[in-house]
Parts: sequence; structure tokens; C-alpha cells
Amino acid sequence: MLAPLPFHPPSFLFLTHTFCIIFCLSLSDLVLLIDGSESVGAANFPLVSDLAVQVIEGLAVGRDAIRVALVLYGADPDIQFYLNSYDNKESVLSAIRGLKYPGTYEANLGTALEEVADSLLGQDAGGRAEEGVPQVLVVISTGESTDDVSQAERALKQASVYTFGIAVGDSATAQLEAIATDKRFVLANLGYLILVRMCRRTKQNSSLPPPLALAVGKRDIIFLVDSSMGTIVINAVREFIKRFIDTMPIGPDQMQVGVAMFSTTPRMEINLNSFSSKESLSSALARIKPKSSVEVNIGAALDFVRANMLTAESGSRIQDQVPQLVLLLTSKKSKDSVQQPADMKNLLQPEIYFCYGKINIHVDMTTSKCRTIVDVTTVHTQRVVRDIVFLVDGSNYVGNNLQPVLDFITEVVNKLDVRPERVRIGLMQFAERQRTEFYLNTYNTKQDVLSAIARLRLMGGRALNTGAALQYALANHFQPSAGSRRREGIQQVLVLITGGPSQDEVKKIADSVALAGVLTFAVGAGQVEDRFLRTVAFVENLAYYRRNFADLSSVVDEIMTPLVTVVGETDTSVTGELKHLLIKKKKFVTPSPSGGERDVAFLIDGSDDVRSDFPYIRDFISKVIEPLDIGFDKVRVSVVQHSERPTPNFYLNTYRTKDEVLRAVSGLTLAGGRSLNTGVALTFMKNTILSPANGGRAGQNVPQFMIVLTGGRSRDSVREPAVALKTEGVVPFGVGVKNADPKQIEAISHNPSFAFNVKEFSQLSTVQERLKNYVNLPDQELKVFLEEGINKRDIVFLLDGSDDSKNGLLAIREFIRRMAEDLDIDQDIVRVAVIQYSEDALTHFLLNTYSSKKAVIYSINGLTAKGGRNLNTGAALQYVRDNVFTAASGSRHQLGVPQLLIVMTGGGSIDDVAGPAEDLKNIGVLSIAIGIKNAVEAELQSIAFSPRFLFNLPAFGELLNIQPDILSFIKSKMGIEPPTIIGKNSNTWHFPQIQTFSFDFGVVDKLNIGPSRDRVSVVQYSREPQVHFYLNTHATNQDILNSIESLKHQGGSPLNTGRALDYTKKNIFIASSGSRILEGAPQVLVSGDDVRTISQSLRENNIKVITIGTSNSDTLEQISHCIYCVSIELLFKYCCLSFMEIFFVLFIVGQTLDAGRNIVFLIDGSDDASDRFTAIREFVASLAETFDVGKEKDQIAVVQFSNTAAISFNLSTYSSTSEVADAVRNLKPKGGRPQYIGQALQFVRDNIFTPSVRSQQIGRVSQNLVLVAGGRSRDSPRGPANALKSMGVAIFAIGSRLTDPIEMEAISSKTDYAIAVSDFHDLKNLRTGFKRDIAFLVDGSDSTRRGFPEIRDFLYNIITNLNVGINNDRISIIQYSNVPVANFYLNSFLRKEDVLNAVKVLSHKGGRPLNTGSALLYVKENIFISASGSRHKEGIPQILILLTSGKSRDSISEAASALKESGVLIYGIGGKYSDSYELHTVSSENKVLSLADFSELPKIQTQLLEAMKAIPSYNKKEFIGKCNNASAQ
Repeated sequence: MLAPLPFHPPSFLFLTHTFCIIFCLSLSDLVLLIDGSESVGAANFPLVSDLAVQVIEGLAVGRDAIRVALVLYGADPDIQFYLNSYDNKESVLSAIRGLKYPGTYEANLGTALEEVADSLLGQDAGGRAEEGVPQVLVVISTGESTDDVSQAERALKQASVYTFGIAVGDSATAQLEAIATDKRFVLANLGYLILVRMCRRTKQNSSLPPPLALAVGKRDIIFLVDSSMGTIVINAVREFIKRFIDTMPIGPDQMQVGVAMFSTTPRMEINLNSFSSKESLSSALARIKPKSSVEVNIGAALDFVRANMLTAESGSRIQDQVPQLVLLLTSKKSKDSVQQPADMKNLLQPEIYFCYGKINIHVDMTTSKCRTIVDVTTVHTQRVVRDIVFLVDGSNYVGNNLQPVLDFITEVVNKLDVRPERVRIGLMQFAERQRTEFYLNTYNTKQDVLSAIARLRLMGGRALNTGAALQYALANHFQPSAGSRRREGIQQVLVLITGGPSQDEVKKIADSVALAGVLTFAVGAGQVEDRFLRTVAFVENLAYYRRNFADLSSVVDEIMTPLVTVVGETDTSVTGELKHLLIKKKKFVTPSPSGGERDVAFLIDGSDDVRSDFPYIRDFISKVIEPLDIGFDKVRVSVVQHSERPTPNFYLNTYRTKDEVLRAVSGLTLAGGRSLNTGVALTFMKNTILSPANGGRAGQNVPQFMIVLTGGRSRDSVREPAVALKTEGVVPFGVGVKNADPKQIEAISHNPSFAFNVKEFSQLSTVQERLKNYVNLPDQELKVFLEEGINKRDIVFLLDGSDDSKNGLLAIREFIRRMAEDLDIDQDIVRVAVIQYSEDALTHFLLNTYSSKKAVIYSINGLTAKGGRNLNTGAALQYVRDNVFTAASGSRHQLGVPQLLIVMTGGGSIDDVAGPAEDLKNIGVLSIAIGIKNAVEAELQSIAFSPRFLFNLPAFGELLNIQPDILSFIKSKMGIEPPTIIGKNSNTWHFPQIQTFSFDFGVVDKLNIGPSRDRVSVVQYSREPQVHFYLNTHATNQDILNSIESLKHQGGSPLNTGRALDYTKKNIFIASSGSRILEGAPQVLVSGDDVRTISQSLRENNIKVITIGTSNSDTLEQISHCIYCVSIELLFKYCCLSFMEIFFVLFIVGQTLDAGRNIVFLIDGSDDASDRFTAIREFVASLAETFDVGKEKDQIAVVQFSNTAAISFNLSTYSSTSEVADAVRNLKPKGGRPQYIGQALQFVRDNIFTPSVRSQQIGRVSQNLVLVAGGRSRDSPRGPANALKSMGVAIFAIGSRLTDPIEMEAISSKTDYAIAVSDFHDLKNLRTGFKRDIAFLVDGSDSTRRGFPEIRDFLYNIITNLNVGINNDRISIIQYSNVPVANFYLNSFLRKEDVLNAVKVLSHKGGRPLNTGSALLYVKENIFISASGSRHKEGIPQILILLTSGKSRDSISEAASALKESGVLIYGIGGKYSDSYELHTVSSENKVLSLADFSELPKIQTQLLEAMKAIPSYNKKEFIGKCNNASAQ
């Protein structure tokens, strides 16, 4: 039992404060581990749980903030809730307050710690370690553990878990200090706190001092707060300071508090002498506001505090020897130097506490000298691409010193960006022999690497063969099969860690390792000699020796910079007759800044259209590269032609001299082709041409340029591939000639100033001079040049200067001054103008009046009110358009610099505002509207570019609160390209939704696009129509989606729908534009607005119209020829139509003739479907509501079936849509069993589609049948279904998980018309089309080397036939032999073209033996997880296709079972030498395909595709597990 504890003055501020600072300022996963053993006692357990409540109450708990889990421990750990159990603080606190006392005899803390490491921090339990979220454990203990804690303690530390301890009673303190990450992370002597709380509860001992009453001497404390840390963090900081103030004695003779905020510039919020009481000081804390900024200047902020706040004038008592404390709270690395400002001790001697990154501080105010308890820093890693192998001495020379070695490796790895595309890590150890722990491609995440390092155990041995170990590392680890990227030009690094001398030859082998391009670092301690380390290291500078292993941690900071920047090079010479290879010189260089190295890639038009002009293109390339210093270690050049697809002429690493490159250019011949797909070619350039495998040196920080030259418009979208290139750091130049689209050229280019357009190829000489100058710029000038323009802005302030706003002038002036302070004002960067207005406008200064920030601010400070009684806002806007946003006044609109207008007004205008505001938008000005006091909301809406840029404030004083938000937007990355300006007509805000209709609703995906199948065109209109693409422009679904995605709103008014319809009829629905109207193909028009003016000529041409109107459209029901009408507000805001409904409407449209449709719903009314009948009924009713029911329009019938069929109502029963819907909703299930679908289909044929009904079909009415079945048919439905189809009836079949999917396909008119759902309750949410996550696990061992081209072709052909996309099929490919390696993950490529390009360049992995079991386990743990793009949590089918040609050396049964249990459907494809039993064990039931040879793969291609297509895209997560037993083959 916990006895009453003696009084100990607390040496902490307060428990809540401390933990608020520990956790509030960052995301974290927090596990509370609470002692529930007998040593606590039932009476004291509520007090212990109250401590947990105190910890949580100060935290920002939430799914996207701090997650909390809790475990009680005694004899065994008892998990109360996981990290993903609760999403809010209230639920967590409620669960803690409801804890029950276990009261077990034992307190096995070691077992509990192991449970935390194994079960609480994983992804399934809600852990986010893989996302970089800190893992935190807080142990609340009342005594020593009754079991061993050392092993669990080490595991937690190696896993980078921050462990804190709260010791209740003295006996727990020592052990908690050993467990904690740092012994200063333990809060001890909490007996006093519990005693006080106990007394409070019993209302006894009221004389005891409360824990807040601390005896603290005089202090001047300044909180220096980074304002860019975001709203949540700033709120936490504000709350912390407030609680701190409540804790401390505040006053002129006690403690004084000041607050300063900073980002790029500092500002004083509260001075030391501003307030003398707690109340006034706490109230003033409301001034602390977040302020967005990408960068911070800590040096300037410290200097500001020194010069402005640590002075007598500001209240500092430094001259009276009062301690001065500055608490710096920041989350970013400083842009400026902090060394000189921080070194204030020569003058002032303040204590400065740096709280950086994940802020953790605890300051003891009761001591005479303040101290920092915890310093935690966040490492900011640069873009490093390396392969690093650690070679560890496993002999007795290290022995008991293993832990310092592991700590050293762990610290180094923690500072690296470990992932397959950046830094890869390998580990081996050695003594007399060698042993691999893991290869470079064994683990893909830092956490996995660290866990494997923590598991290292020394192999032992009395002697060292270091030379043999170096040779082993070179032969086994720095190889492609082990994950080495040496052939791709990635720097190879070996880190030797040893403690003793070698007994074999080392120097020659070390030299051979260096000659192989491996950079060796040598780290040693103990009995190894420093001289030996210098011999092994690549150069002597890379050798590090410490006398004791415990001092290895001091090497970390010293080694990190060269480890990530040094590049190894060797010079060799051949001497003597034996031609011994000697190392003449080793040298190392850092890749940045580069010395004139460049990768220059040309992407040129190779289509037939430029055939006659191709000599000009050749000459252009020659002239651009002629002055370049071409060489393998200097400038590398590549040339690629493109038309429908890219064709490389030569790669970056093909030629080594300028002469070779120039000869290759002069010998270029046209590749040819009919059209241009520049977007595809740009992706090819990024993934293939500029990759390390083909000579790209981005990983070595070599600048990469791409020059795109084209003479025509691209058929596909260029914007997204161009953005991807720029994101990777490539600098594209666009050159457009003749028919090239200037907008596309601009989108491709780094910014508009990098885009060039000329009329003829003969004029290319005007471009080549500028290009070669840009490419040849020195590094520093190049950096400035590339950054130039990114932050360029022309900003005009239009201010209300009327009499009514005079009182607000000070706030307006301060607002503008602060904006100017934070902007990079310069004539070449940001230009500013200020205009006032009332009845008329008055220029204060123009965009080109001042060229420096100082002059602008000086002028702003002199701003006085213009005066005037009325406001003519419209005239002022027109004045700004005509007189300020002009070249003469300094506007750079013509150069593509963003134009911004900030309007501040305090009242209503007496003139029209909408017209001038629209004119400003039409010339590309982005307007921000700020209304104050009496401003009119409607006028502000007219002015603002969008609602996001409208602010309506109650008082002028509020301006300063929104200034950070506006500044953040202005400084956000717009590039130099002006924003897309859209007209303020009624459709402006719906335009993104119209695009969404094509993507998220999957309309285009549901069509079968192709020249002989469905064709699509898009026309946009307002005043005039504009064609985006014709019916014969695109031949694939993806091309259409790309083009729709790149659409921009046309804008303009008025809306001339009649003209647009007439234009569409005359220009789109004609043969030359791809229409097949003369061939009888159905013609469908989907209109995005009111089509009331449809003319008789559309009817005469048999063009069917689907209209989607807005609330501003005229009543859609009045449109006589509209077969499908719906409000866009309902469609998008309320999502009233299911995906299934849209699917049916679009397909049935294809069957529509003049007099409408006959639609018969044949629904399962059997006893087996009775519990699902309500869902079926609602689905039919909602679908029926989308049709236009009437005598000469659509007619609907419903038939129920079970063992017999019965008509619920016939086609002619109801004459309106509402009558049909009401009748359906009143249906009762027919009853009966079993289901005879064949008999029901025959019934429909004989009783519904009678001869009199069928006679209507000829040229007038389409016949449609929708079957909804809940189980297998007891009779054959094929004959009756075929009879219906032969009559021209289009049949759609919807089946549940109990139906036979093959039967459904046989019934339906087309395979696509057969739909499967897991549950009829999902009908409303059903997404048609296929969604699957498909992983190919490919045998990449040495035995498949010859057959690998066939495997690659098979993969390519399979994927070509899949519907790949972010919302469709996702693909991953993994190769394996002795170890698995992912070629790409499910989320690596989300476009089919990118996946196919990756498959094209797939290279054979190699290696032996074949470990299929470990490969299957790898797939489960690394591929079918959310982080890798798996959508298993959404219920998307998970499919694994295994291609293997041998017997596994390891066990496969356990891994295969684990995959199947997690819901993965496995197809096994076995080659000649595969083991049949093994293949059947791995595969799901009836999912095995065996081949005599991989050359037979094409024979099973169709079979595999059909089998996969039969797998429905179920929405219910629990239904995934049933995929293994699905009957679909």
C-alpha cells in the first residue's frame, strides 16, 4: 500500500504545464502505462488515475493531433484502449476516469513494456511511426518492477520511443530513470502532489500550501515565439504562458513577463513593464496570433530582443542583477545566422533556452540558477541519395561494448532519410569470417532498419580478418541483386566500425574497394590503431578514432556532413610490363555547388508535320550545345523525338565527348508520326531519360535542363507531367513554333519567361542564343536566375479615403506597413502601389514610383485621409484598371507577373461595382475584398476573386488579425504565372464540380472509349462556344480524362445556350468531327446548363440530350426533349443520384429512340430476399425517378419473381414519374422459394414484351430489362435471356454475393452490364467499374533470367488491359529471389502510362536461392498496407499474382495463410520447375495456372484477365475476406 508520503517542495512548475510543453507543440502517439499493482492500493488508485487525467487535460488530443492509448499493468498488462480507439479528448478522459483497480500482487513492468513495443505502436493499433510522428510513452509507477525491464527498455530506445516517467514515491524513481530516454525525463517525488489532492478531497489539512504557490525570486522572462508554427501550436503556447503566469508571482518587484513574436521579422507583443498584474497580463495574451511563413530569422529575433526588450526602458532589471531569461520556442531552422545574436553573454549574460522542433522544456524556477532540463532538436535532412553499408566488428574486441556501437549506428541512421529512393542501409558483421545481417534492399523504412539494428548480436571470435570482410562487402553487398544502385551512379558508402587489429592484408583490398567507387569511412575505438583506420579509409580525413567505445557518440556530428556530401573519385595509372593497377590518388569532392556540370535533354517534335523543317531543328540543337563544355563529368546531352510516343536518339550517358554528340545530332533523322502526345513524352523524360540508370545526375545535385521544342498542339495534357518534372527540380524551357499552343508551351516551362514562341522554324536562331546563355550560367548566377520570378508580384492597395473611414486610417496604415515590411519589395521582385478614393480616385504612389522597401514604408507612414462624403467604388476600380495596372505605371502584367488588388472599403458605393470588377478579372487581376463596418456584402462578393478572398470585418482594428492570412496567400507559390481568372457568371463556382462529375462520378470511366466504340467531345460556352476536343480527338479513356482535368473555366457573359447548341449541331455532330450519325450511332448531348432553347433541328437529327442544370436555370421539366434532367445542386451537394443510377442512365441513353424507353424491373421477391427487399425497392424507386414517365415518353413496369413470376404493375399502368415511384415504394415482397430466373425471364418475354409492345420498338421505343437477383437460379436462364436479347431487349443484371457471376454475365447484354454487390443495402452507394489493388510477385532469381523478357511482356499486356488510375486499378511489382525488392508500390504510379513505362524498363533482379515464404510475408507487411497505396480498409479487393519457376527454400504455408486471412486473393502461376504442391498451398482455391515454360504466358493472359474482372469491387470491408471463396473464376 502507498503510505502517506513526506512533504517535498516540488521542483517542477506543475505537472500539467510540463506535459503540455512536452507534447502540445507537435503531433505524437502517446501511450500511458499505469501501475495497477497492490503497491498502489485501492484508496490511492483514483489519485494515480487523476495524474493521468492531468497529463491528458493539457494536450491537443485528436486523430490528426495527439493520439492516446492506455495500459494498466500488474501481473500481466491489460490494454484499456488503443491509439485509434478514441478521436477526442473527452472520450479519452472518460475512459481514464472509468478505470478499475486491478490490485494484483505482482508489478511486471518489463512484460508491460514489451507489450507496448509489440502491440501498441504498430499501424494496426493506430501508430504513426512510419509517418514520422513521435512515439511517446509515459510510465506512472509507484515502485520497482517485479520482473526484468532491461530488454524491453533497450527495444523501446532502439525504436526511438521517447519514454517519460512519473514516480509516485521514492522507490520508483531509480528504475524509471533507467527506463526513461533521459533521466531528466522523470518527474519524481509526487507524493506531495498526491497528498495535497487527497487532502482537498477530504477537505482536511486546509493549511497545506497549494502546489501553485511557489517561492520564486525576481526574474525577467521573455517568451520569444515563432509565429509560423500554426494555429494549434500557437494556441497551446498561449495556454502554457497563461498557466505559467497563474503559477508565478507577477509584479514589478517579483516576476516580469514579456512576449515577442517572430517569423522573418520580429515584433514585440508584450513588454516586461507593460502589465503589473496577472489579470492584465493574461488578457493581453490574446494578442498572440499565428502568422504563416515558410522561413524564420532567429538571429534577427534574438537581436531584436537584445536591442529592444532587455533594456531599462522596456522594464528589464538587468542593471539590478535580476536574472534575465529568454525562452525561444521555434519549429524551424533559422534562415539567418544565430551565432552572433545568441552570443549576448559578453554584454547581458541572459539565460537562453532553445526549444526547437518537438519542444520539450522544464524550467525549475525555485532554484537560484535556472536550468534547461531537456533539449530536443529536430534534424532537417537534405535531399541525400546514397547506399550505405555498415561493417561491424563482431569479435571479442568489441565484446561488452556492443551497446555504444549500436547507439552510434542508430544515431547516424536516425539522421538519414531512409527509403528505397533515397538512402538505403545494409548491415554486416565480421570476425574471422563474415555474416550478413541485412542487405540494402531488405528493408524499406527507417523503422524496420532501426529494429533490425537493435536485434544485432555479436557473432564472437578472437581474431579479425578485416581485409576479407571488405572483400566480402564489395562482392555481396555492393551488387544490384542486393539493392546497390552503383550502376545508376548513386554513391556507395561503407562505414567500418572496429575495435582491434586485422590479421590479414587490408591495404590492397581497401584500395580495390575505393577503385570500385565505394567511399569507405573507418571508425574505431579500443585496441585498433588510428594509423590502421587511416589506411582503410578512402582518404585519411574519413578516419575517426576514439579511445573508448563510450565516446563513439561524439563521432556522429563529425561524420554526418561528409557521410551525406562527399563523392569519391579515383585516378589510376598503368605502369610496368605487368600493368599493375595502382591507386595514384584518391580525392573527394562535394557535389554542391557543382563546377559547371549540367544534364541537358532535348525533347523535340518528331511528327510528320515538321518533316520539311527538320534541318532547322537539327541546326537549333547544334547551336545551343556548341558553346557547352560537353564531357562525361561536365555537360551531358540527350535527344529524344516524340509524336504519339517518345523515341530516344541517345541518352545522357551514350556519348562522352562533344564531337560524338555533334556527330549524332547532325545525323538525326525524323522519327515520324501523325500527332503529338507531349504529356506522355514529358513523363518518359522524367522517369527514363533523366534517371540515374540513363546518366541522370540529380542525386549528385547536378542541374538538369530540358528543352522542349514542338511545332503543334499536344493531344494530351502537358500540365501535370510538367509539374512533376519541376517538382523533381528539372528546369524546362518551352519553344513553340507554327501551330504550337502558347498556353501549353507556357505550362511546360519553368515559368513564362522560360517560354518562347516563334512563327517559323527559320526564326529559331532568335531563341537559341538566349537558351545557351541560360544553360551556361555559372552556378550561383543560375540559382539566382531560377529563383527570380517565383516571388514577383504587382500589388495595388485601393483604400477607402472617405470621411466615414477617417477614424480607421491608423489601422489601415499599420496594415499596409506590416504588409510592406514582410514583402520583398524591389523593382525586380515585389512592386507596390497605393490609391485612395471617395467620390474620385487619388494616386498616392504607383508601382514604379519607388524601388526600395524603405522608400515605400516612408511613404506609407505619411499617408493622410483623402476625405469625401460618398464612395464611387466602381469608378475607383475602373481607374485602377485603366491607370495603375498598365505598363506605363509599372505593371508587369505582360511579363506574366501576378497582379493583385487589395480593396479596403468601409461603406456602400453609389455607383455600379459589378461591371468594373468583372473587367479587372478579365484582364487577369486577382482581387481581395476587405469590408469594414458598413461595407455592402453584395459589392464585396462582386469584387472578390472568390469567397476565399472576401473578408467582412466589424471594425478597422480587426485588420491586423487577418493580415497574416492575406500575406500568406500573397507569398504562396504562384510561380510567375498569373492565376486563372474566371468570369463571374452563374456557373463559375460549379465548374470544378462539372470536372468532378467526369472523374469522381466516373462517367468517362464507365464508357468504352475507342474509334469503333464510344466517342466523346467537350465544348464549353458562355457568350461564344469553345471546342476543347472533338469526337475523333481522343481514342482512350485516359486521354479524355487528362484533357478534362486540364480544362480551365472560360468565363464571360451572357450565356448564349441557343448559339452553343446550334454550334454543337453544326460543328460536332458531323462526320468530319468524328460523328457517326450517318452510320446510325446514337448521338448524345450532355449539357451543363439550361437547354430550354433546344431547336426542332436537334430532334430532327435524333440527338438525345441529358441536361444538368443549376438553381439559376429555367425549370428543366419544361425542356421537351430532355430525357434526363437534374439540378446540379442536388447532384453535387446532396449526391441524390447513386453511381449505379448514372451508370444505367448513360447506358440506356444509347438505346433511346424518339418515343422514349420501356424499362422493366424484374426483381427478386422471394423469401430469401425478404430482409433485403426494402433496399431493392428504394433503389428501383430512386432510379425510376430519373426517368421522364409519360404516355409518349418513358414507361416502367415491375415484375417480381421467386418460384413463379407476377406483374406488380405494367408498362401502361402509370403515366407520371411520381406515380411510378410511389407504387414502387408501396410494393410488398411476393414471397416463395426457390428462385427460377429462367422462368421469370420467359414470363417477361411472354407477358410484358408482347408483340404489340415490340411493334413500338421499330424506330421509336427502346426496350430495357433490369434484373435484380439475390441468389442462384434453380433453372437455366440462358435460353430465355438470349431470346429477349434477340428481340432487341437490353438486359442489365445486378447480383449479390449469393448469385453466380457467370450466370449474371450470361443473362446481361454485355459483360459491363453485369454488376455484383456484396449487399443490396449497398445499391445506393455502388460504384460501377472495377477497382482492385493488384500486386505482381515475380520470381527474379537467376533461374528466370532467360525467361524474364517474356515475363515483362506478360506484365505489360496484362496491365494494358486493366483500368489503371487513382480511383481504379492500382498496380505494384515486386521481384524476389533470396530477398524481395519492390520495383514500385501501389501508389508509386497512378496513371497507366507511368506504370507501363516502368514495366518497359524493368530489369531482372537476379540472385539465389528462392525464398518465396519471406517474399509473401514482405508483400503482406510492405505492399498491402495503406502507406503503400493499398485500399484494403475501403473494401477494395486485394489481389496477388505470383509468378514463380522454382521450389522455395523457406516455408511458405504460414505466410500464405496470413495473406489469405487478411483478405488477399492469390493467383499462382507456376513455370517449368515450380512445385505443384507449393503452388496450390500458396494460391487461393482454384486459382492455380501451370505452364511448361514462361513462353506460354500469352496463352493464359485472357483467362487471368477474365478471372480478375469477375471479382466485384465490394464496398464492405468485412466482405473482402470472402473473396477467397468467390465462385468467380
